[in-house]
Amino acid sequence: MSTSSEIPILHPNAVSPGYTKYDIVACVLTFVAAVCVALRFAYRSHKRDYALDDWMALAALVFAVGVLIGTILISIPSIAGAGYHITTYTVAQLDNYLKLALASDVLYNFSVAGSKASIVFFYHRIFSIDYHFRIFMRIILILIVGNCLAAALGLIFSDRPVQAQWNVGMPYTSINDRAFWTSMAVVNIVLDMLILGIAQFKVWKLNMSLRRKVLVSFVFMLGAFTIITSILRIVYLLVVDIADLTYTLTTAGIWTNVEMNLSIICACAPVIYSFVRIKTNGGRSTTARSAGYNMGDSKGIITIGSAKGRIRGRFNDTESEVGLSNSAYHNIDEEDGDSHSLKAMDRIHVFEAQTASLRYHLGDNYEFDFVDGAYLWPAAPGIEEVFGTQQACYSYFDGTAGSALAAVDDLAAYVVENGPFDAVLGFSMGSALAATLLLQPRDGNDKQLALTHDSARNLIYSAIFVCGTLPVDCAELRRGTMTWMDAARAHQKCWPVRVPTVHAWSEQDTGYPGESQQLMRMCVEESRVELLHSAGHGIPSKTDEVAALASSVQQMLSSLRARV
Repeated sequence: MSTSSEIPILHPNAVSPGYTKYDIVACVLTFVAAVCVALRFAYRSHKRDYALDDWMALAALVFAVGVLIGTILISIPSIAGAGYHITTYTVAQLDNYLKLALASDVLYNFSVAGSKASIVFFYHRIFSIDYHFRIFMRIILILIVGNCLAAALGLIFSDRPVQAQWNVGMPYTSINDRAFWTSMAVVNIVLDMLILGIAQFKVWKLNMSLRRKVLVSFVFMLGAFTIITSILRIVYLLVVDIADLTYTLTTAGIWTNVEMNLSIICACAPVIYSFVRIKTNGGRSTTARSAGYNMGDSKGIITIGSAKGRIRGRFNDTESEVGLSNSAYHNIDEEDGDSHSLKAMDRIHVFEAQTASLRYHLGDNYEFDFVDGAYLWPAAPGIEEVFGTQQACYSYFDGTAGSALAAVDDLAAYVVENGPFDAVLGFSMGSALAATLLLQPRDGNDKQLALTHDSARNLIYSAIFVCGTLPVDCAELRRGTMTWMDAARAHQKCWPVRVPTVHAWSEQDTGYPGESQQLMRMCVEESRVELLHSAGHGIPSKTDEVAALASSVQQMLSSLRARV
């Protein structure tokens, strides 16, 4: 900072070439960041599923707009005219330059912290079932907040007195500005690397195809561009001449703006990817197919578990978030032997564990999408004894008509977005939810919603109901009433489930006696298969029973493919 009280008036009355470039870069990148945030909220508005990650992205954009305003003001010749050598400024121009530079630097730190926090909260949204991961993310979040406050306070109080930051000629003492800037930039890079690294670690542990892993990994790897720009920013900060700050800081400032806006863009990239998938897949699949099956593009089997008693909440949106699902967060080893028992390597997805033996018998030819509820709910009896008290259990709806209707609509939207599927596999109320969608009302009042449900029904080629319970009357749901349908009511109000079905139920099911048989009678008789097991209201576990169920499923799917 210059301490000269008289500075010759040699400043050109024009925006400097360096700041002309700076202003263009800042305007373009801030506009792109704003579009990305707008697309993010457009995607969330589809289900009104706003969360902290969205609001943090919006906050980061607001601070970035503040930086843009400061950048434009500081380049105007009548205000500060940044970008020229320091000896060409008046004292008033230097005062304005230093004030605006300080304000922009503080806003930059808040914007970058907002982007990082958005990514952390997004990870928390899609990986929330992993307790240790949640703890790690909270630690990262604390570091982000601490780094932001340290940077902002360090900038504001780097000079004593504070007013000396913008009062040229005032006596002052100061910290080592270059060392401070560099250290804060290095901490930002370390945080970015931790955030990016943990995402890659989680993605490559997921139980999904290599192609999907590569795709999801690439989406998260976009954050590496932010690290690259941060490194370039450090390089240019190291060559800044403090004695000629107005001129030599320009290039570093450009890279600072690039880093800030790129952080916002990268934070929104996974959600934008989901938005594009909805528009692309939705656009193709809204046309219902009236005849035959096309199994060539099917994605496997969609599975819906159950929460006994009242279940709550809407679908966890993890599958639409860059193709992830809660089922894939855990490693499970199946041991050879009659029972094909599990050895838990981490906290596991309950329904994934319960169906492990069935999936073992089905072989490696199928990919499973596990659809979860979005909110925590008390574990059903027996779950804690097997999976421990730390196991997180989720559910779909809370017993009210509105939440049940939302769950059915969300399932339809999920299928349209991610389908087609060879089959839907449901247990207990998961079967009820699937059957509610598959039962086509004879009289649909809501034409748009009927189109969505019809499209979803055409993207599910068969169904597997294990200990299925009674579906819900959708027409009554729209009137605000929860009414369970028995076979007689279903035949009166709906067309039978037309896809091939496999029904596995137990005579020892005392929790929902007779409901599986009622559900079976709602399906076309000629294309349904009935199997008995001895597990009561549970997933079959005996080797012969599981093998019989797997054989029936394989025969059903093979017959579907034979029709193509």
